[in-house]
Amino acid sequence: MSAPTTVNGVWFGSAVLGNDQLAVRVDLREQRGSLRGILYMGDPGAGELLDAGQIYGTRTAGTATWKTNNKVNITGSFADNSFAGSLVIEQPDRTKVDAALELDRVPSTRRGYVPITPTRLADTRDQGGSPVAAGGTLIVPVAGKGGVPYEGVAAVVVNITGTEATGRGYLTAWASGSAQPFTANAYLETAGQTAGNLAIVPVGDDGYIKVFSQSGTHLVVDAFGWFPADSILRRVEPQRAFDTRPESAVGYSGPKPGPGTTVTASVAGIAGIPASGVAAVVVNITATDATAAGYITAWALGAPRPLTANLNVEQTGQTIGNLAIVPVNDASAMDLFSQSGTHLIVDVLGWFADEPVGGPAGRLPAAGSLVRDGSFEPSTSVQPTLGFSTIDTRATIGSWMVVEGAVDHVGPNSGEAFDGDHWVDLNGNGYGPGVIEQLVPTTAGRRYRVSFQMSGNPNGAPTVKELEVGFGDQLRRYTFDVTGHTNDDLGWTEVSFTANPDCGSSTVLSFRSLTPGDKGPNIDAIRVLDDGPSDSCRQGGYRAVGPVRLLDTRPESVVGYEGGKPGAGAEVRVQISGREGIPTGLAAVVVNLTATAADDAGFVTAWASGTERPFTSSLNIDRPGQTRPNHAIVPVGQDGAITLYTLNGTHLVVDVFGYFTG
Repeated sequence: MSAPTTVNGVWFGSAVLGNDQLAVRVDLREQRGSLRGILYMGDPGAGELLDAGQIYGTRTAGTATWKTNNKVNITGSFADNSFAGSLVIEQPDRTKVDAALELDRVPSTRRGYVPITPTRLADTRDQGGSPVAAGGTLIVPVAGKGGVPYEGVAAVVVNITGTEATGRGYLTAWASGSAQPFTANAYLETAGQTAGNLAIVPVGDDGYIKVFSQSGTHLVVDAFGWFPADSILRRVEPQRAFDTRPESAVGYSGPKPGPGTTVTASVAGIAGIPASGVAAVVVNITATDATAAGYITAWALGAPRPLTANLNVEQTGQTIGNLAIVPVNDASAMDLFSQSGTHLIVDVLGWFADEPVGGPAGRLPAAGSLVRDGSFEPSTSVQPTLGFSTIDTRATIGSWMVVEGAVDHVGPNSGEAFDGDHWVDLNGNGYGPGVIEQLVPTTAGRRYRVSFQMSGNPNGAPTVKELEVGFGDQLRRYTFDVTGHTNDDLGWTEVSFTANPDCGSSTVLSFRSLTPGDKGPNIDAIRVLDDGPSDSCRQGGYRAVGPVRLLDTRPESVVGYEGGKPGAGAEVRVQISGREGIPTGLAAVVVNLTATAADDAGFVTAWASGTERPFTSSLNIDRPGQTRPNHAIVPVGQDGAITLYTLNGTHLVVDVFGYFTG
């Protein structure tokens, strides 16, 4: 038994004091090794447990130490989805009661890939900026950008582009706070070149990644999505698994692979990858010292070689790399075919297990609202206020944790609540916008209705207040116009939506103010009710496909397209769902995108059909006639399609390698 990757969730159990027993619930959140949450205790037969206060502490591997403001201390160890230790209560006379504590958590299904609206994270060309010098490193902020959260991120999917290169060299990306690995994510071959490559990069505890430039270049970094800490992606430190060059051979002995040669690369045992139970591996494939122009194809050992390409080589002696998510066989091995002969390098970045997708079996729904302190009324742990009290991240409002900024807990002398005498203004006085959240016990296989009353603080700008509500697979934004309203007539308005929960024992309900200043949106009467069975929760699996070709605009091999070579400014729609057995309801599709016979230097952008084209690039072309590939993980539109835009005209080829379920 080992310590869980994440301990976030609702834990249930008991504390035994001699012949007596206390029921215990812990709502637990972990941020970079620090534990925070709320402790509830009570008589198991007496109904609702009492709030025993906020807990805070630390975890090192499996060992944890917590304490509360009410003189309760907990120590013990996590193993898988259980916790065993002791709960010590200090009595008013300073004597201590020591109880044996055992807690359990419903196992969570690993979550999938989370696409975001493609977002530019860095561009050193902005405002006349300087390029990264030879041997220099660019620090790139990730957390909080484009919808990537501040915590719980294992890795980010980015396209890293070098442009106006000062010379031949490579680019390496890795997590801030870790040692630079002996691997490469992209290659630049000549001065002035523009070249990029998709990368799945671990994110440091500080929310940053780093990009190293061997020879100096401007850098552009675009983000496309992220993997949660408890996701299906098994993150590994980048490690070389295969290298055919005699001076640095890894996993291979023999001559340089010649034209038409197939070689086998095993990833079993590399960076802890098991010898079985692996669906696909995330690798960077590099061709170097190429014998001639040609292509490289990677696929699972033992399967027929597909009519696709992972990497294109344009000239003799070239060094070029590309990210690939490659299926492997039951022994965690793949084949690599070289059309014209080249040395081959494979760097492992992560892997996906061959495991079923689905949440734990549902239990009977609880009656009534699952939210505690939904109306912010005084209780054993919610202190009353006549005017307002500003609550920051050092305190809670009953079962609500303030996780960013501060909020105001407002009382009867400041206006009329919807339910009772109290409510919350999400902008703390003197602080600005804040965020509160609560862990709600939920069950996979059920759907939930979230409802609340919304108004706005009418005593200051702006006139329109905006907030964001998150629960399970839903992230909603709402606005309220305070025009004509006063403290005595706040204009409370009901808001509601349905959502599927996370696939474990709990789901975070969060309220975030998007309003500047300290007069923000108001919330009251928050409820979460069971809304019946559902066949989904927020989960995701990776499924390998083929690979198969879904688009080829070239007249001699046209697939899925009519209309001739796409010209400058063209948009090409590519249907994904319904082809080659690919289902509907996808989060994203994994493709290799190739531009060939390009009219001029430019770029290609891929995005979800039916949405606005983002200001990012998925593939860069730096000269007429070029053939260049790049892997891409593209969100799929509600119509089951993606769209490709080409700046200056080029033939396009799309090979699909797999997809992420939503």
